[in-house]
Amino acid sequence: MKRKVTKRLFAVALSVTMLLSGVGCGSKSTSQPSEGNNATETSSNNESSVSETSEKNASGDITKITLYPHDATTTSGIVDGYKGELYAEHGIQLDIWAYSDEKTNAILASGDLPDVMYVDYDDLTTLIEGGLVLNLEQYLDKMPHIAKDDTIQTALNYTREFRSGGTGEIYGIPIGIGVQEAIWDDPGANCVKINWDIYHELGCPQVDSLEGLIPLMKDMMEARPTAEDGTKNYGVLLNSGSDGTYWGNMRQWFKWNGYEPDSLQYLVEMDMINGKFNSILESNRDSLYYKGLKWFNTAYREGVLDPDSINSDYMTQKAKIDKSMACMVPGGSVQGYAGYMPIYIPGQQIYHEHWTSTYGKDSYLVINANTDHLDACLEFLDTLADMDFYFLLWNGREEDGLWEHREDGLVYPTEYGLESAIGSATKGEETIFTNGEKQALWNDNFIVSKSFSESFIGPNGPREARTLQGWDEVTAVTSDTEINRQWREQYGYHSYMDQLRDKNAFTLDSVLTDVTSFCSTPDDSLQLTVDAIRDVVVSSSWKMVYAENDNDFEALWDQMIQDCKDLGAEEIVQWRMDELSKGIEIKNKLQAD
Repeated sequence: MKRKVTKRLFAVALSVTMLLSGVGCGSKSTSQPSEGNNATETSSNNESSVSETSEKNASGDITKITLYPHDATTTSGIVDGYKGELYAEHGIQLDIWAYSDEKTNAILASGDLPDVMYVDYDDLTTLIEGGLVLNLEQYLDKMPHIAKDDTIQTALNYTREFRSGGTGEIYGIPIGIGVQEAIWDDPGANCVKINWDIYHELGCPQVDSLEGLIPLMKDMMEARPTAEDGTKNYGVLLNSGSDGTYWGNMRQWFKWNGYEPDSLQYLVEMDMINGKFNSILESNRDSLYYKGLKWFNTAYREGVLDPDSINSDYMTQKAKIDKSMACMVPGGSVQGYAGYMPIYIPGQQIYHEHWTSTYGKDSYLVINANTDHLDACLEFLDTLADMDFYFLLWNGREEDGLWEHREDGLVYPTEYGLESAIGSATKGEETIFTNGEKQALWNDNFIVSKSFSESFIGPNGPREARTLQGWDEVTAVTSDTEINRQWREQYGYHSYMDQLRDKNAFTLDSVLTDVTSFCSTPDDSLQLTVDAIRDVVVSSSWKMVYAENDNDFEALWDQMIQDCKDLGAEEIVQWRMDELSKGIEIKNKLQAD
């Protein structure tokens, strides 16, 4: 539905009255006083800092531009210190306005924008309709890091199609654009993790299947019946607090098998390894859902599933797993962290957990249509797509003392930088450069969300851009813990991901990755059916977990399938599978040439 700027004005009239005097016009590059950040003092202190570095810019000119940040985590005022000097080398002095919800409304209602602003999509459409933000199509080539990056171009194709206010053109550059390029030692939730201390105490017995976990958990419970705090140990714990759009306890089971649960509310399974999806109704007892319920029921009947699971909420389950360590194999909707280590089960295929978004977050960087400083604004946006600039914002310049080029031309941590990064990672110590300046983290979003720099190369390839803590020299120390040493000695690999590589047992990307982004939501009539199916499936799933024998279990399964069909589930399943098929087509069309 089309929104009008006047509606904003009416809704925030009071905010405008109170705050308008504090909002400077971006087209004139006036600076807005920052609240609670000593902005006036900071500004005066840093005029000299910028002037000292202005000669580093090729033209010698420094242009002040104003920025309204994504949220309140970004410090307001003139960006100073080494970050200010970095921006000065690009001809920019950056003045960040203080963020608040009221101020956001006031800015949007008045139309008195800063030079550059982070906005969500609803606000973007309002700004487009009001003619307040610049159409960036003709300026994309002036931002080389944006123009040359295929990942960004794919995201921009998505923005034109779905996030352009119906114009088909670029008015806002999405933030947080990324593809999964880093392969971490721990793939997050997408693996089986085990209570390592007890497992190691038993001699790390081999597990040949997911079904083999059940007798192992039983042995672990017998070896240690209670946790240190007196909580009774169980093999696996579930909870009813995660039953949202689907029976939430199926989450980890699906991830153990290389599936994602994103379509379970529609009775559709998504096999990320093979890039396929299937109907639970049609697959019936061959479905992964059936096999998961069978596994949980077996665990219950063998006495290794916490019988009070149905009465537990998410936080209760999480506390038993993460705080008490009263779980042998975290399942359900909680994966387990410290004290739990991943184990590979022969035949397993793991889909690497994704923490990036191919099309970016639903938040955008826009340029004031009336800015007097267009070139500086474009330069600023381009720095937010430059992973080398990102590297310098986080790690400082070479003269700041954390890293250095050596005779082989490669980048290494200095002795001081290594010591500092280890202290930060293990003790939470503050990072201070050799000149005494504190490392100031850049808390706002970049356009790209990648892991590695382009030009800062170490012995094993491009260096991680975000702090030295992920560099090999640092992790060699910080990961040298007793539990990691035991794991490595047991399996003969440096990390679980090294083991998966050797077994050819993981998939980094899938045909189905991001496809649900293009699936429409059910209309009101379909949603009523989806909600009714959800109630049947959640109730039936719990009953099957607690079934006392196979006959009861099978009868409950058959009844659930029939009840879902009676509610119209076949129509829902077909609708969702059609949406996934369309999503694959759209995803392929959006790929940059």
